[in-house]
Amino acid sequence: METIRTERPMGNRWVILWVASVALLRAVGHALKKVDATSDRRLELAVDEAWERWSSQRDEHHIFWDFIEDARNNILKEFELGAGQGVTVRPGADHTVTYPVYLEGFGVQDQAELLDRALDWWQKELEKIEARASEIDTEM
Repeated sequence: METIRTERPMGNRWVILWVASVALLRAVGHALKKVDATSDRRLELAVDEAWERWSSQRDEHHIFWDFIEDARNNILKEFELGAGQGVTVRPGADHTVTYPVYLEGFGVQDQAELLDRALDWWQKELEKIEARASEIDTEM
């Protein structure tokens, strides 16, 4: 993700970085549910509660549903990137490279900024899950 922001890759390198970033964002949820939650009953309950909260409050968690989930599905199931590259060249000036994302509910956004928002969302949600797991009675 940082590479998209700092190096401004083009062509196949950009495609690989974009696809990998989106796939890895969604992999967090899969690993959480399929691996982490199976290691501890309290964590399993906290993860289940989180998924229920995300599902019942989709507007509040639209970064997950409209970006992390949908973009991953579009890329890995249909190879629709939902994002692109643009170059503006001005005579006598440097060129400007843009990385727009086209997602319903988000309008057009910069890819690096959207990836940052998704990472921030995961960080906050994982902290909530960990806190909730520590509150659950271990004698369940």
